[in-house]
Amino acid sequence: MALAINSDSVNTKRKVIGFAFAPEYCYRTLTTNDASLKWIVDLRDTIELPRFGFTVGFFFSYDMKKRWCFESGAMLTANGYKYKNIHIVNVNGSFIGIAETFYHYLYFQIPLKVKFYLYNSQNSQFRFFLHNNFMGNIFLERRIKSNLKYDDGKTDIIRDTDKDFYNYNKLNYSWSAGIGVRYILKEKISFQLEPYYKRFILPTVDAPINEFLYSYGVNVGIGYSF
Repeated sequence: MALAINSDSVNTKRKVIGFAFAPEYCYRTLTTNDASLKWIVDLRDTIELPRFGFTVGFFFSYDMKKRWCFESGAMLTANGYKYKNIHIVNVNGSFIGIAETFYHYLYFQIPLKVKFYLYNSQNSQFRFFLHNNFMGNIFLERRIKSNLKYDDGKTDIIRDTDKDFYNYNKLNYSWSAGIGVRYILKEKISFQLEPYYKRFILPTVDAPINEFLYSYGVNVGIGYSF
């Protein structure tokens, strides 16, 4: 049973501020123009796996016309990948355990998103749309976490961060596209759900092997209209 909404209120309140969180399933693609490095690409493709990341932050949107909406904000995004379980070897060359290592690239992100409403009736609480997003990403750091499990039952966690060890691209760009639905709960409160695909335009590091991050995510947001 649908809730009744004042259509004039929906029509006049075109600005929305809110909070959004998106879990993401992340990985990367590797390319190189150096044939002598192809074996490294092949090796990494066998020992590296996707991992979960996220994007979180605040957004501001403005309905420019009935069909179009512009959105921006300030976000923190963490994308990356992980290594398969790798054997830990002691100085004698004996296997003494396994290690699982996670890599996270952290960026401060400024999105510039455009939404096109496929369905935007004032008589309904639902708004269905397509969205395309171009993002500027300022590199903050790369975080590394290794979970160590030894054969004798002991465990350990090693954490590390680096900003300048490699020639990271300090300013990167990414784009995303997807579909979405906005649900108007009350006159000023709304929820939105946006599945999407995101890909970085520049490699993470200026190196002979190019590493491009990408992810699949679902953006969940709550907004306040005014």
